[in-house]
Amino acid sequence: MHRTMQEPVKRLLEQEVRRSGNVDQAFLMVHSEKHGTHLNLTADKAGVRSADPRQPYYTASVGKLFTAVLIGMMKDQGLLSFQTQLTELLDDQLIQGLLVLDGKDRTGEIQLHHLLSHTSGLDDHWKPMLEQTMEQPNRAVTPEDVLAWVKGNQPAVGAPGNKCRYSDTNYLLLGMVVERLLGLTFAQAVHQWIFIPLGMDRSSLFRQSVPRADDTVETAAFYSEKKRLNENRGLPGIDYAGGFVVSTGEDLLLFMKALTQGRLVRQDTLDQMMTPKGRFGPGIGYGYGTMVFQPVPLLMPAKYCIWGHAGATGSFLFYHPAREVVFAGTFNQFEQERRGTRFLFRLMQQLFKLWDKPVQRKDECHAAKNKI
Repeated sequence: MHRTMQEPVKRLLEQEVRRSGNVDQAFLMVHSEKHGTHLNLTADKAGVRSADPRQPYYTASVGKLFTAVLIGMMKDQGLLSFQTQLTELLDDQLIQGLLVLDGKDRTGEIQLHHLLSHTSGLDDHWKPMLEQTMEQPNRAVTPEDVLAWVKGNQPAVGAPGNKCRYSDTNYLLLGMVVERLLGLTFAQAVHQWIFIPLGMDRSSLFRQSVPRADDTVETAAFYSEKKRLNENRGLPGIDYAGGFVVSTGEDLLLFMKALTQGRLVRQDTLDQMMTPKGRFGPGIGYGYGTMVFQPVPLLMPAKYCIWGHAGATGSFLFYHPAREVVFAGTFNQFEQERRGTRFLFRLMQQLFKLWDKPVQRKDECHAAKNKI
């Protein structure tokens, strides 16, 4: 069936690129064994070098799902619990004074589940530090540099557990936890625990590792304010465990299949990860590294309920449980943060119509023709 669906889906993706104004290339993977569909598509702006569907692309905050899964795997192996306090895992010198409210240091109250669900009370370092690294693209930044900046520049937004505020700072700390407990760099941990076992041989961490497959095509270009970021030396440090994965549609499919089939974390762990602990708007809950779209009367029909994660470049990786569909893709442009999910809902609307359209058998067609 996927051949009959490729043309209308490709056309929809091309229309989205034209409407965007500043997107050069877009990537889309749709896979559903239930519906006999496997599409791996690209679209390009006129005059731009054609994208290759085999190209790895920067997935931005889709990487948070990988970080949360890695923490879940460590929890399943008894290395930590979601309730473990951050102060038990990282040195006081590193995190002391990170969360200060009314003159009191409340960092000791932060537990891992607060970081995973963005309820730690820490604000987000991402945008102000991205601006800095764009002004000085050749200046390397470490996660330790980021924490030092946070302590001096970023006020707390609340006490742990009181408010849900999206923050890359939370996931930067989770990456440090992984390194401390496993004795590996974060990149090594992701490769050894996820990429290698799943055969994700064309995946890597942005400027921190290389793909295992020697024939991997070069990473697709991604931008912010028309500035190409592929060579930016500061981005890996500020992004770190909050949005680091460079991957292909096919590799992301391997990851999502393994996650939904219970080959990465136990089902009870995945259930905990998918249970919303906070909300980012009507119908959008957030669990542990998972955005969960839930039905809302008049706003969000149940048929569009998906879970996974989206990123600031218009990237997305979602699973539709009822339809058993995996969606992965990106628009490779930081100014298109919401375009990915908006496109995804238009895509689902079109796909559902195509999948649910009655198919006439040859004998039915013959009978109809004779009748006419």
